[in-house]
Amino acid sequence: AQAVLFRYEYRIPYRKVSNLFEQLYGCSISEAGVLHLCERMATTARSEYEDIQKQIQSADVLFADETPHLVDGSKSWLWVFTTGNRTFYAFRDSRGSEVLEDVLGDAFTGVIVCDGHRSYPSYHSWLQRCWTHLLRGTDKLSDSDTEAWSIYNRLFDIFEGLKSFLQTDPTPVQRLVVQNNARKELERLAETEIQSEDADDVLTMLENGLGHWLTFVVHPDVKPTNNTAEAILREPIAMRRIIRTLQNEKGMRLHETFFTLLRTWKQQGTNPYTELQRLARNV
Repeated sequence: AQAVLFRYEYRIPYRKVSNLFEQLYGCSISEAGVLHLCERMATTARSEYEDIQKQIQSADVLFADETPHLVDGSKSWLWVFTTGNRTFYAFRDSRGSEVLEDVLGDAFTGVIVCDGHRSYPSYHSWLQRCWTHLLRGTDKLSDSDTEAWSIYNRLFDIFEGLKSFLQTDPTPVQRLVVQNNARKELERLAETEIQSEDADDVLTMLENGLGHWLTFVVHPDVKPTNNTAEAILREPIAMRRIIRTLQNEKGMRLHETFFTLLRTWKQQGTNPYTELQRLARNV
């Protein structure tokens, strides 16, 4: 339990975990021995990992994202799917819609909050596109590009107006009316004739996502951004910076299993070390 906690909660290399056992307990366990302990724990933990996958398949709202990760020098993808109280990580060698079909099945009926990658609309029709991705272009926008600023300012006004509207606790009928009006406004904006390349980029993104920007207006549990999933990816990204590349599929299995369990336990308010001790008794 401590081997897994040191490695996957505190990101301590196997070599240093070995040293910790020697310093703390006078227990001589090699670097390879620490890895073996984690592997044995992963075998026991795998059934709970698979249970979490089944549970997210019935989520009403699911935040999803993916990030590249080297495995034996080749690019793979670490996918994350998270709800309010469960998170599921999965390594795959693809960023395509077949991953969504594999993880979520062919009968998923919830809303997926996501970025603009084409795998999501290829898999599912009920989406919420991330407004943060739509609006973040201002970070590198020239002050002199008045066309682009005009487009972005209009989008900011629409977005802020929708958020203010939702704070009034509207009825379902009011939500539908406002969503319909906002959809027409976005469609008109997407048809704006412009010369600026930056303005053209944001309008292209807007047009490509029409039909998916406003789900949050009618669905009270849906957020308009995918910041939730992006935040959940920070921990494995931090680990990626340390280890650079995983060596093989065994490493992928360890990562996805323990990141899933540790994150889910913390979301549910349980002590990860206590839960790891529980699993260790069954090894």
